[in-house]
Amino acid sequence: MEIPRTSTCNVIYRCIISVLFTGLLCSAQLEVKVNDIETATDGDASTSLSCSFSGYSGTPATIILAWEKTDTETGQKQFLIQQFNGYPETIGRYTIEGQANLRIAGPITVDDVGRYTCKVSLIGGGAGGTQQASVELLINSPIQDLVMGVEGQIDLLGENDVVTMIESQPITIICWAKQANPAASVTWYLGDQMIVSGEEGFTIESHTEEVDQPGDSRLNTVSQLTFSPIYTQHQNKVLMCSAINDIMSDELSLSVYPRILVPPSNHYIVGYESGDMVPVVEGQVFTISCRAVESYPVTQLQWYLDGAPIEHGITANNVQNDDGRVTVMSTWTYMASRAKGDDGARVQCVASGEPLSATNSVYVTLDILYPPTEIGITGDSDHYKAGEPARGIVCSSSGGRPAPKVSWWLGNQEKVTGVLNSNYLDLEMTANDNGKIYTCLANNDANIGHPLRMDTAPLNILFPPACVMLTGEGAVVTGQEATLTCSVCSSNPAASTYWKKDNGIITGSTTERLQATTYSKGENKGQITEQKLILKVTPSYNGVKIQCFGRNHEFDNIETSSDKYELDVLFPPVYPNGCVTSLTGYRAPLKAGDSLTLLCTSCSSNPAATIRWYRDDEEVQGTNQDMLTDGLYNGQVTAQEITMVMSQEHHGSQYHCSAFNRMVPNVPAPSQKITLEVQYKPMIINHELNRKAAASSGEEARLHCQVNSNPSPQVYWFHDNKRVISDGFYYTVTIVTNGAITTSTLYISSVDPLRDYGTFNCTTNNSHGMDSFLIDMQGKSKSKPDSAVGVEVIHMTDTMVTVTWQPGFDGGERQLFYLKYRIFSQDGSHEWMTSSAVIEPPLVARDLDSSTQYEILVISENSLGSSESNTIVRQTMVSNVGTTSPQKDSRSTIGVPIGVAMAILAAVIIVIAIIVIICKNRKSRKSEKPATVRVSSFEIANRQQQNDLSLTYFTSATAPPNPPLRTVSVVPNNLAYDSKAIIAHPGQENHHHKRHYPEDYKRSGRLVPESQT
Repeated sequence: MEIPRTSTCNVIYRCIISVLFTGLLCSAQLEVKVNDIETATDGDASTSLSCSFSGYSGTPATIILAWEKTDTETGQKQFLIQQFNGYPETIGRYTIEGQANLRIAGPITVDDVGRYTCKVSLIGGGAGGTQQASVELLINSPIQDLVMGVEGQIDLLGENDVVTMIESQPITIICWAKQANPAASVTWYLGDQMIVSGEEGFTIESHTEEVDQPGDSRLNTVSQLTFSPIYTQHQNKVLMCSAINDIMSDELSLSVYPRILVPPSNHYIVGYESGDMVPVVEGQVFTISCRAVESYPVTQLQWYLDGAPIEHGITANNVQNDDGRVTVMSTWTYMASRAKGDDGARVQCVASGEPLSATNSVYVTLDILYPPTEIGITGDSDHYKAGEPARGIVCSSSGGRPAPKVSWWLGNQEKVTGVLNSNYLDLEMTANDNGKIYTCLANNDANIGHPLRMDTAPLNILFPPACVMLTGEGAVVTGQEATLTCSVCSSNPAASTYWKKDNGIITGSTTERLQATTYSKGENKGQITEQKLILKVTPSYNGVKIQCFGRNHEFDNIETSSDKYELDVLFPPVYPNGCVTSLTGYRAPLKAGDSLTLLCTSCSSNPAATIRWYRDDEEVQGTNQDMLTDGLYNGQVTAQEITMVMSQEHHGSQYHCSAFNRMVPNVPAPSQKITLEVQYKPMIINHELNRKAAASSGEEARLHCQVNSNPSPQVYWFHDNKRVISDGFYYTVTIVTNGAITTSTLYISSVDPLRDYGTFNCTTNNSHGMDSFLIDMQGKSKSKPDSAVGVEVIHMTDTMVTVTWQPGFDGGERQLFYLKYRIFSQDGSHEWMTSSAVIEPPLVARDLDSSTQYEILVISENSLGSSESNTIVRQTMVSNVGTTSPQKDSRSTIGVPIGVAMAILAAVIIVIAIIVIICKNRKSRKSEKPATVRVSSFEIANRQQQNDLSLTYFTSATAPPNPPLRTVSVVPNNLAYDSKAIIAHPGQENHHHKRHYPEDYKRSGRLVPESQT
């Protein structure tokens, strides 16, 4: 930046100039202007310094311009050029141009640096005066030289020189950027990475120095790089110093290559510290190795024996790493002897070489060893006890260097650690030592692997049994024999035995027999003792603990026992003797809806019994879990409850339970049987069968009302809302009672359509409620019977099924039923088969295939036609033919002919019984119709008055007066619901597929079986 300077003339100075140049007085102010600083570059062809003047008036007659230079360091002035009115223009390198500018011809050098003064004097022409101004000329210079050296070394480094340094030892490298203006900046590089001071162990310090030359304003930049070289990181990488200043476009650089010497990381004799004693067996070849680890370049190793270099028996092995470092190992092989004076000799390994600043030495001293010469054993080897040491046996040895160690061995295992010169067999003997031979070994470092040795005689060690084992046969059923075996483990001498039962000594008896003791070879050359105890067990033995003991008489205080063996005696739930399974919880009578809980409790049993429940001798499922408690003879008592909500179905049922022990399966323990009495309201059970009735005028009709009730019910008949009275003339009512089933039959002797057609009502009640149902009485119509409903299989085997159903209305004619069935298939390809006919369920289909699905339906048929029920599909059971019961042995085959004969006899008896029952049924049916009862006109009128009683007054709480009823107690028979009896034709047979009917049935093509008419 140019800063103009203006000199103000004072009066005195003007006067002096005026006197010198013109002698005239100053009449105006003269101003000279220059820049404070002008710059040029070293080597420029020329440079110009600007100077101008102004501030005068008129036209001067003479203009004098002059330039001079002042050395800024010495102050010495140098006149350069003076011009009068433009002449001369040039003197030497200097030319005045323009108004007063100074042009300096090149080449420009640093010698041109200085303070330049421009002087202007004006004379005459109305203008006058002298003024001057100074400008400083500075010369910019690029770096003149770049050099590098190592601190502490005189010689400088050249391009690509190798710099030798030692790993981990700090080194300082200096880089000079010389004679630059402005001062240069220096940058260091290692490889391709710029080095930053303070990072990765590098330190850079830089400063500037003035050039040591008067008048030279240029500067030297000095940069010092200090670091500790690392072989693996710095070896053979380029180290470069780069310098530049502001006037340079390109950097100057100088590169060198570090060569890093690596001293060995360790120098040692393998296996020893320097100064150690090395034991050497006399007469044996030994080797000793020396290593110098990972040096660069290779370290040299040299062996010395007592100061004399070793020349023979040396082998070397060098191993070079991937990075160039080398591990050196030198091995010396030698046979030392006392005769050669090797005992106490010093063996030295010296390391030298370029990586080491000085030699390094390690050494060891030889120690000559030789083996012992004598060994002997004293003492007796008999009668030592297990648990005690055999200190009476001593082994001794002598001679050798060092002193021999004496140790005791068994086989290849050291038992007593060696001590010097002599040693007791101070080892606690065990049973395992009986009969063993111990060996005494004497050795030192000179006879390792070849010791002196001597054996003892076989030892006789007394030892007690270590264990007693008591085994049995497991669970045993009461009344059988249980054999227990006591085995006493090996003992020397053989052990004796004795037995305990629940802590009491067993001495032997007819129920507790001790067999003779036997002996056999055992472990450790001892003997095993064995004895058997045979028990005749009863339930009282269950849970009894038996224990066996073994004892060696040589050891008074030692007794060995077995674990206690607990006898497991299986017995059925009938103990104590005479105990019976109890069944409690029933209190009669019960009402429908009541909850009944029966408790079955077994007698003591082992294992615990299981409870099974039976209703009418058929097994049913219990409802609660077993409850177990402790019982007699360490058995268990099983209790189980069954809870039921009472209904009419339970009335008269017999319940009992039985306790079973699965381990004694053939001894069940049943309880007493209880018969349930359940009271419930009446229920009319033949609704479906009686919803319709048909009879022609003048025919006899029968209406049936069948009631299930406890207690017995009252039964009433109503017609057209009026009570029907049994008068023996028009209406007769009979009552038949069979257990809880009461059947009331209303006989109409001669049906009058005007009087009798319509709805009849049967109403029944007892103390628990009432029930009623309606029967539609009408004239006969020509219709087939309604289809049967509720078809189900109530029993099944592999070859037969038993089917029951609910009959429908008979259509006013007697109806028969038969089964229609066939093998089930998707396409229905199998033919239908039919059974014989019956007048009421159930029916049996026989000769079926086992494990086969069948379609089954019921045909209802009267003289007017037939109806089919819905079809059900059921599968027969798997056949048992050809299987053998696991509970039978081969002797059971003897009873096969006897069983067949008994079966034939039973079948004959059954057939005879059926014939007798049929005959009785015929007679009872003939007497079923009541005889005509004669009554007076008064009685008829009285009964007609009772018939006027309206049904609307009859409720469950009230009942009409009981009229005289004809009550007949008979064996129940098959109920017929038709209007007249069907007369069978005597002599007709009941064959399969041959059913015979009366004349009015013949058109159907089916006949009524004689036994069912």
